[in-house]
Amino acid sequence: MAGLSRSIYALHEGVFSVGMDKVFHRLQPGQDAAKGALKLSLNPFLILQDDAVILLDPGMGEFTKDGSVEVMRENLARFGLTPEDVTDVVISHLHIDHIGGLAHQEEGFWQLTFPEATHWVNRNEIARVETKGSFYGEKETEFFFFVVSRASFERVENGPIPLRGWSSRHVGGHTSHSVAWIIGEDSPSEPTYVMAGDVIGSKGALLRRYQANYDVDPKEASESREALKKEAFEKGWIFMAYHEASAPFMKLSESSSSGYTVDEVRMENGTPS
Repeated sequence: MAGLSRSIYALHEGVFSVGMDKVFHRLQPGQDAAKGALKLSLNPFLILQDDAVILLDPGMGEFTKDGSVEVMRENLARFGLTPEDVTDVVISHLHIDHIGGLAHQEEGFWQLTFPEATHWVNRNEIARVETKGSFYGEKETEFFFFVVSRASFERVENGPIPLRGWSSRHVGGHTSHSVAWIIGEDSPSEPTYVMAGDVIGSKGALLRRYQANYDVDPKEASESREALKKEAFEKGWIFMAYHEASAPFMKLSESSSSGYTVDEVRMENGTPS
């Protein structure tokens, strides 16, 4: 990995209340979720390495209530970047809260948010939605097939991809073909990161063992989660948690019969401090 320069940032898109209607309502700082609703953060990740500008799960865009891709533009602008500068978009799984930012209708018609980017997605994950022929509701289905027809897509298998240091691994469970992205495992001298979408999306997923009814296969998701936690603990990997509000970067420091100790990893200029 000689000469590699890699820095990773969480682009906080907001905190939301999500009820049974599955509508994401933006919360103000300190505001609680509605009764019976989940409180979720959205953290797209920006990875700057070599000459690449990479987004890992690009957020929800205008699919939140009163949402837009303007938040993403503002987040990128803090690094002197525009959406047109993004060279690659990497996707953990095809749920709207992870990919809704790929296109928008600000001018009344669909436009790609990252028109110059190559989009990396698991081959079977994208085939699953294409075979079904629908994606959430009418607007979401129109969005999905617009993006697939207009954007540059690389449909990948498990294993390394042509982004330096990146490798995908099937975890399933949350969707049938959810993947975990491992970043930097090929370089022992550099930190290794893992982002597993909603299989490990928050600190709570690291603290306890559970099966969730929102997963397509709760047993598989639970088994994949525990296997990843064990491997990450043994190898010192850093977790990137898409839905974690307070600490999107975390590491497991101790293991006991009751579980793991989870430590926040503080990032300075995109690297662990």
